[in-house]
Amino acid sequence: MNRHPDPNTILDRHEKAVADILKRFMNMVVAATEPIDEGYTPEKASLNQMQMDVETAALVKAIENLLQITREIRRLWLTGPVESTPRAELENKERDAAIDAKTERICGLLNQWFTIREENQRAAARRLAEKRQQLEQEKLQQGNSGSDNNNVSTGVWAAETAGAAAGF
Repeated sequence: MNRHPDPNTILDRHEKAVADILKRFMNMVVAATEPIDEGYTPEKASLNQMQMDVETAALVKAIENLLQITREIRRLWLTGPVESTPRAELENKERDAAIDAKTERICGLLNQWFTIREENQRAAARRLAEKRQQLEQEKLQQGNSGSDNNNVSTGVWAAETAGAAAGF
């Protein structure tokens, strides 16, 4: 068994297997549709039946060969060739370098986005703290006489807190 199959050879084998399947199927159809004339004897019928059995067995074998080639192609597709050439290694290194550069760019953009988001959240938290201090000072200045104002200021503070928690 060839442990390091050449992809071109595999594709050639694939094409040959497909051609063999088509040939076997055509032979089965010809045998099945052979005209029955006056000179048709039981011997001819037995020979025709035997030919169909042989072609059926050959068709099954050809399909099994095609499945084996398909498995081999899938294995090579998933694992790649076992041995690589210097050119392939260079292409792999170039592709890996391009992927690494794109990954670094994406990581930089994500870090930048996280920094901006964190700064916005801190600014919103500072604004909320200042607003809360203002509301508490107003509450202390007004005293406990206006319970309606207390509910309004608490509602404003709650709405702003919800906005800051959402990242606004």
